[in-house]
Amino acid sequence: MEIIYRIQFLQTFEDGDMALFDMGAEYNFYGSDITCSFPVNGKFISDQQLISNSVLNAHDDVISTMKPGVNWVDMHKCLAVVGA
Repeated sequence: MEIIYRIQFLQTFEDGDMALFDMGAEYNFYGSDITCSFPVNGKFISDQQLISNSVLNAHDDVISTMKPGVNWVDMHKCLAVVGA
């Protein structure tokens, strides 16, 4: 396994900040990755809510394309169209 980046975060989160977790794992040559972000106080401000909704909508659009015979390139192209 290769570590691509290492970030040392020494600041304390403050009200209104967003936290981002980027996690990955490998097992028997299968790799997986997940990223999640959320407001540290549990409440989105308007810009944060707009971005979160945009990402969720793009996610839902890509998920709706998944079916047998659709490969990851097709899903990536769908995301490129949605994100444009």
